[in-house]
Amino acid sequence: MHMTDTPNDNTIRILIVDDTLTQHIELPASQLFTSDIHGVDARIVTTPKAGMEVLDGWLQEGNAADIVCADYNIHIPETDERFNGVSVLEDIKNMLPEDYQPKKMFLHSKSGLSSRPGTEEDETIQRLQAIGSEYFHAYEFFCMADHIKTRGQPSTSASETATNNFRQYVNGILGSDFPTELWQPTEHQGLQNNDSQYLDICTAIAAYESQELSAPQTLSRVDLLQLQHELQPVFNNKNNIHADSLGVGGGPPLAGYLAFSAQDVSELNQQGKIPPVLVANTLENERYSLFSKVGGMMLLEGGSKHLPSYAANHNITYAAKDRLHVFEIKNDADGKPKLVRYDDRERTKERYALSMGDSVSLCSEVYNTAAGTTGTYGKFYPAYLEMTPSRLLERKELKTLLRLAKEMRDRPWHRQDNRDCHGVMVKANADGPDQVAKALEFEAEGVGLLRTERMFTGNEDNLHALQAVMLTGPESKRHEQALSTLERSQLTDYKEIFQTAISAAEPFPVTIRLFDASPEEMLPDPKNETSVSATATATKLKIEDVKAASTRLRSEDHRGVVFALEDPDIYRTQLKAIFEAARETGSGIVPEIMVPGVRTADELRQVRDMADETARQYGFMDGEERRYRFGSMIETPEAAGNAGSLAPLCDFVSFGLNDLSSAVSGIPRGDTARLEEWLNEEAGRSNPFTTLIPEVETMMQNAVNAIREVNNRVRIGVCGDQAGDAHTIEVCQRLDLDSVSVAPTREAIVFAKIAAGKAATIARLEAQKSKTQNPILDTPASKTKDGPYTEHTLRIHDGSEQGQSAQRC
Repeated sequence: MHMTDTPNDNTIRILIVDDTLTQHIELPASQLFTSDIHGVDARIVTTPKAGMEVLDGWLQEGNAADIVCADYNIHIPETDERFNGVSVLEDIKNMLPEDYQPKKMFLHSKSGLSSRPGTEEDETIQRLQAIGSEYFHAYEFFCMADHIKTRGQPSTSASETATNNFRQYVNGILGSDFPTELWQPTEHQGLQNNDSQYLDICTAIAAYESQELSAPQTLSRVDLLQLQHELQPVFNNKNNIHADSLGVGGGPPLAGYLAFSAQDVSELNQQGKIPPVLVANTLENERYSLFSKVGGMMLLEGGSKHLPSYAANHNITYAAKDRLHVFEIKNDADGKPKLVRYDDRERTKERYALSMGDSVSLCSEVYNTAAGTTGTYGKFYPAYLEMTPSRLLERKELKTLLRLAKEMRDRPWHRQDNRDCHGVMVKANADGPDQVAKALEFEAEGVGLLRTERMFTGNEDNLHALQAVMLTGPESKRHEQALSTLERSQLTDYKEIFQTAISAAEPFPVTIRLFDASPEEMLPDPKNETSVSATATATKLKIEDVKAASTRLRSEDHRGVVFALEDPDIYRTQLKAIFEAARETGSGIVPEIMVPGVRTADELRQVRDMADETARQYGFMDGEERRYRFGSMIETPEAAGNAGSLAPLCDFVSFGLNDLSSAVSGIPRGDTARLEEWLNEEAGRSNPFTTLIPEVETMMQNAVNAIREVNNRVRIGVCGDQAGDAHTIEVCQRLDLDSVSVAPTREAIVFAKIAAGKAATIARLEAQKSKTQNPILDTPASKTKDGPYTEHTLRIHDGSEQGQSAQRC
């Protein structure tokens, strides 16, 4: 590469705008393009702003760029108002004088989305043809070796043609070929360098079946980012419907019907227009009960601090924060609300207006920042788009990969302390009997978190009963009536859940978390007179009592064990329903009961005494022998610090990563402004609500060490939005945890199983490399099943049995 301090007429000027490409190529920008004839001034920049600075510098010298190549999906900071985030090329064309337009402009992408007809990317290609752009896969450009594919994404012929056109154009002006095979693959410890290149999943399985790769090599070469992308369903946007992007988003693609209120949601459900998609300016507290009734939410001004967590818990798709202010909810002449979409430039000009029941679609997409972090934005379509399930889910190669993942995960190996290690089991979260059945259908290995308070939000009578319990004291007759309603409802649900569990061919444990009803979620805003009045009517309480109790509970944030110890009848009622349902179901069921919001051993001991007393009444405890499992959430820094004193009281614990990450990072869940500020404070930070951050990992490590010093038979798992993330699963494997509990979708469970198999494979390879480790065991695993139906008697552990070996790491 020849660079000149003073550009001359023979200098070739090439600008590439891409926020992540520099992480994946081996050569620096100055060496990307070489020529023996011409000097080349080649730049790679990570933001559009930096790209314009380069172009402005060339313009000041009286020169135009020969080539500008821009990434399609590139993060645009809010402060860069000059860029609309749809196409950097369009922005560049609009900003440069006509005489200094780039001689050739190309659009590229690394996602492979152009291989899917009818997507917005195809629409963008057509729009950009007017400025002479061609669309190609950047990974094809930088990976010319035949055996390395575009992250497993087969390209369309149009993309292949554009890639070749790009190469021919660059080589033509350079007078020689630029370097090929610049892709810098990620290497994993325990693998030889020549084995570290990622291969397409189907290609890797074919190599395994032809005995070119071993099972460990095959799993080690699976690109989890590619896998996660390939497992997602996609919209079939045949009519090229334009999408609007909102500032944040989450959840799978969703097509449904527009609703503006709880009444709209009820009407649509009655009409069979499912699922409703709620659109509102903000998510007011009284709307939380709608999470179990809607499929998606579009919030123009942004979500509450709990939106991402609750949306993930209910598998809700959401798009929030209309940064361009092109949407408005306003009433028409008849007083009915409409969602109005204005023209981008003229606020008075309407593009369209949607009414209740109109078809809409939502999805979220991931972007990479210049700092190497990731974020998500929401996309809204004013039409019902058909979805195409992932074809990978039905391919035999995926089934083979799942089998290999399970085999490698279940095959034990030894650590230095001679402990028998296995991989991480994959369970699912659930909000009620239906999701427990789905978890079993999708082949989860149990339910790691049954959120019992969610079993009330879908039924108005049960919700009002729960509100009445929270708003009244034990001396109130209404309190007693509401508890009776809760017990009857819970008894029916638990019997259905236990029946589902015993129908499984393999042990299927269900961990029941006791009530963790947040006052902010369940109770009305005291300042909202309409909401307070409606709650008072529904619960048959006085307005002033509802307002006073709601104000107190919200200010004290009473939830979980704290609220239950203030009113023990809540947990006593729930425990009675659990043990009665287990006794009536029979078949040797051993319930698993978990306490939320714990801070101290004293709190946990009080609930355990309550559980033991109830268990004796229903025949699940005799003396010190008991046939139920008792555990604790560790979701507060206090609980993590007190883990050693909690361990003697527990058969299992589960790290609640949502609350723990919020407390450690100091960011309320869903506070997008604070989250963006936090991510920008230090380069390379990850979103604490999508993957584990080092601070939480350290806290977990210390807690795990403390638990195992006291009681090494305690089984340890994690739950929360981060549990299904590949990095989180790697950390769980490194800490020798037993399980992760992920979203109750087929895609999430499949991904977590393969990620767990890969994490176990890499852990085995690392152990095999270490000269101080014992030999790897290659015999089939004799793993103890983590299920409540194989062990009928459990002893209460007091920490005195430290010499016994753990059943699993």
